[in-house]
Amino acid sequence: MNDVRILSLIKKSGIFDILSKEAEKNDAQTFLLLSDDTLTLDSLVTLLECKFYCPDVCLSCNECRKVLSGNKVDVVEVNPNGESVSVADMRKDVISGSYVSAVEDGKKIYVIRNFSDLNQQNQNALLKTLEEPPENVVLLLTSRSTEGILPTVLSRVDKFNVPPHSPRVLKELLSYMGIADDGYIAKYAAGNLTMAKKIADDEKFLEKTHRIIEIFLGVKSSVDVVKYINDKVFDDFQEATFIMERILRDLLYYAADLEEKVATSFPEEYERLAAELDKNAVAAIMEEVNLAERKIAANCNNINVADSLLLKLAEEKAKCKK
Repeated sequence: MNDVRILSLIKKSGIFDILSKEAEKNDAQTFLLLSDDTLTLDSLVTLLECKFYCPDVCLSCNECRKVLSGNKVDVVEVNPNGESVSVADMRKDVISGSYVSAVEDGKKIYVIRNFSDLNQQNQNALLKTLEEPPENVVLLLTSRSTEGILPTVLSRVDKFNVPPHSPRVLKELLSYMGIADDGYIAKYAAGNLTMAKKIADDEKFLEKTHRIIEIFLGVKSSVDVVKYINDKVFDDFQEATFIMERILRDLLYYAADLEEKVATSFPEEYERLAAELDKNAVAAIMEEVNLAERKIAANCNNINVADSLLLKLAEEKAKCKK
């Protein structure tokens, strides 16, 4: 997503400024950018690429234009769409290739996306290159989280947790993308540009939210779990856990009479849920949702993760009854 307006806004939003200063301060060569907001991750990678060839990241000079158009020969996209890479290709294209001088006498940049999806053999093969890259070589890695990444890798890279966008910036970004928002999308997405676009593009998103609320209400005991673990709403488990987090957050707002902060309009359902779950139960389920996200990032089975999460919901409901 190389829209110059979007890149300019993200550059000025403060997120890139923090990342840029960290890069300058540490004189780092290996970066791991962490976020489940892939659109923002992609923009930050592009901005960082530009910075290595244009300190001002002007987005208009010849060097920046080559990066934006994908014509910078010294920027190597190892897996542009986050696809898997064989160990043989990793050794040839990155490990051996990094010792070949840059064509244009500047930095040579390797971008590896979805790094946590690489197998252990692949990650181990990269250890020496990550720790001591050849001079003028930069490695930019992206991942949803650190789950699935070897500790030996994590100790060799400069990690950067990408923070969410502010509501103002997110709304402006959506406007640049041609998405009209009356406030609901930005509020629901909680600073995540990728999720905001997904909500805007999916006319069934509210329907999915309502379905998960129905599941929250329907699970009364462990016996009910089997009814829901195969529900199609869990087919995209990353999306499902995102929705769960928003429902639980809304439930806390609703219970605290802060209805103006509630992202969705399901007052009757929230009232029923509030009668079954106190704030301690909501907090415990939230922790289980966060654990579920980490399990999914580590490629655990969806059904097993859903089973564990819904059992926790049943357990917390039982505690609240006592």
